[in-house]
Amino acid sequence: SSSSSSSSSSSSSGSGSPKAKDDESESESSSGDDSDSSDNEGDLLGTGAMGVEGTGSLLPDLTPDPPPSADLLLAGFEKQVAVSDNNKDTSSDFADMVMAPVPVTVPQQQQQQQQMSPFPPPTPLQNASSLPAMSKSRQFLRPSIAGGLSITHRFLRNLTNTTAASAMGISVNSQVLEMTFKNEREDGGSIRRVRVLYRGSALKKTVLPMEIPTIKPGESAVARLGLDFGSPNAARDMVIKFDVKTDRGSYSADFQVPLEERLSPLTFNSEVFEKECKTLGGFQKTKLGFDVRAGLVGGVWEQCVLVANLGCVDGGTSLDSTGTAKFASTMTSPTGIERMLVKVAVNGNTGLGEITVYSDNAIACSSLAGGLKAGILDGLKEVGGNAAAESVDL
Repeated sequence: SSSSSSSSSSSSSGSGSPKAKDDESESESSSGDDSDSSDNEGDLLGTGAMGVEGTGSLLPDLTPDPPPSADLLLAGFEKQVAVSDNNKDTSSDFADMVMAPVPVTVPQQQQQQQQMSPFPPPTPLQNASSLPAMSKSRQFLRPSIAGGLSITHRFLRNLTNTTAASAMGISVNSQVLEMTFKNEREDGGSIRRVRVLYRGSALKKTVLPMEIPTIKPGESAVARLGLDFGSPNAARDMVIKFDVKTDRGSYSADFQVPLEERLSPLTFNSEVFEKECKTLGGFQKTKLGFDVRAGLVGGVWEQCVLVANLGCVDGGTSLDSTGTAKFASTMTSPTGIERMLVKVAVNGNTGLGEITVYSDNAIACSSLAGGLKAGILDGLKEVGGNAAAESVDL
């Protein structure tokens, strides 16, 4: 079994100090094996952010966008798009692109899942209306250390991710991210020549955005990047290093795909779920508690599917009548396929809840439980204030 670490509130951390200004700018994909030791920061990366905002209720709207068009999948691949509203539909900005994506059919995806999974054949996942096509937004680089430039990112998931990876010409074992670059300078100045350079050789290939010429005060630019990890059994928990460069300086950022986004969702019934849970116990089981303000209990399910790429048992779309939700996923490691089973139960009257995670990998089990708990608490506090949720010891 493999060791994994995660944090749902932030899967990447940035730290930086101004360096000598660098005029280098690259927009080519690079292979770690082909990069030389002196100029290995030539790969540009881009990403995006998803603000979890609700307009009609305290809870975030989880209805995903329609399946992206062929043009939209190339966002940040060949062209930068400046937007002032993260919720703006940017599909029209890519109308002049002509590179069509390579389609990935449902039978192909189902065949791949059946070959890798020890469980009964799961239903092919197509980003059902109840599940988000992207993860929650996470911080990539903070403005306080990057001259006023804020970078956040979110992970594309399931069929949306596979289709985007195919359009970029990278393998199905790739992760595509959407990044948002926002100018938060307090002095009202613009930020120019924004680019992200890849430092390292761990990845088989990267697909990188073009340089962003200018981001005006208060505005944002959205782009995507593709990370190709190579074979399906390749480790995906390595730290990936980047340099972010602007006209104001150069800043280092270390990034890691969190455990929550390295999962492959499964969909099967409660009978199979309970049977699998009974085979796991002891160190293969982790239980954590939390307390939610009664009025926000309904938001627990939404936070779970935002925080982690989980499949819903019995096709559930909310907590059931007993206040319980069940999720199932697998994780690929160098030693094989590992089960990740999750049960979340909340008392609708008191708001007291518990998360139980079962896994073949004891370390991953504890990590996922901690990530889900932190994600639930942080997410509910965003919509209901700091008093909306708190941790409870069991």
